[in-house]
Amino acid sequence: RTVIIAAALLLLPATTWAQIPSIPPTIVPRETPVGTSPFTVGFLDFGLRNTTSTGDATRYERYRDLRDGAFLESAVIGVSQDDWNFGFAGSHMGMNDQRMIVNGNRQGKIKAWFMWDQIPMRLSSTTQTFFEGDVLNSNGVLHIADPIQQAGQTNANNIPLLFVPPNTQVFELGTERHIAESGVRYFMTNDLELRGLFRNTAKTGGIPYGGSFGHSQTVETIAPVDYNIKDAEASAEYTHGRYLFRAGYVGSFFTNNNTTLTFDNPFRLQDTSSASSRGRESLPPSSTFFTVNGLASMRLAGHARLTGYVSTGLLEDAGDPIMPQTVNTVAPGINALPRTTVDGKARTFASTVTFTSRPSNKLRFNARFRSRGATSMCRM
Repeated sequence: RTVIIAAALLLLPATTWAQIPSIPPTIVPRETPVGTSPFTVGFLDFGLRNTTSTGDATRYERYRDLRDGAFLESAVIGVSQDDWNFGFAGSHMGMNDQRMIVNGNRQGKIKAWFMWDQIPMRLSSTTQTFFEGDVLNSNGVLHIADPIQQAGQTNANNIPLLFVPPNTQVFELGTERHIAESGVRYFMTNDLELRGLFRNTAKTGGIPYGGSFGHSQTVETIAPVDYNIKDAEASAEYTHGRYLFRAGYVGSFFTNNNTTLTFDNPFRLQDTSSASSRGRESLPPSSTFFTVNGLASMRLAGHARLTGYVSTGLLEDAGDPIMPQTVNTVAPGINALPRTTVDGKARTFASTVTFTSRPSNKLRFNARFRSRGATSMCRM
């Protein structure tokens, strides 16, 4: 493997950086004197890249995007205006593994940020399969050509002989994760702080999976990945003297666009009472989970503090249908399911009481009581 990299640096006025070890999560520019440029931090790192490799290049990249050509490795910009500070930090911009953060703050009043993050996971660029079409966007259904299934049904030894182009296709297996996050901290008064956070995570692609046809042959398949997770958090914190109070909400909403995986059997074309021409597997169903919580803390004499925390939550499925007991169209003795959806629901409860003290420099005392519980509300 040979890698050739040519890089160049561009420094904006006012600040000279000898070395940038990493992209900071937040940029807090210095105060700018009146009449000067508002730009207090500036840095660009760019260049050209050419890479040659033998074998499967995904083993070299995995969670990175190292394509050939021009690239922007990192960029940092800071702006200060009056009592406001704004910053931008980015790395690998324009690539599949890019990350960008924009933040702003007014000292002692408000802080806000937005982040965009992409994380690829390249598993293989030489994956070979009998399954037809776009296997990474198959809506959970994978097909094999009927002549191949017929040949496997006639003699299972035919399948290894047929596993060559044009009966197979080669594709790139992997996933891509996109994360968008925004948050704010607002200091309403010296004693009261409000916080909010929202994060959206979307993941698409495919991963290696396995399945069987009853208790017979086991095959390797591709499980489609196409889901979204929305997380929301909000809290308020009040501090006065030796007392601290906090109340919060946490919600998570999971949506899976593929809750089952159906795949053809390379060894059988027609269903029989003892063998199926297809297999089916269950994938994670969509669901929601949210909690409300509260905390109270009091500072005591002797460098001691007493803290109590309580939370309660609700976990509930989104009404996805229950997967049928079999995909075999001629299997005998299959009774109807008592209901068509899971109707899953559960409540959670947790509480903690903590006491800490340090009566002297050589003596510390800690005590904690914790209780957790969950109650299933799912119909049997």
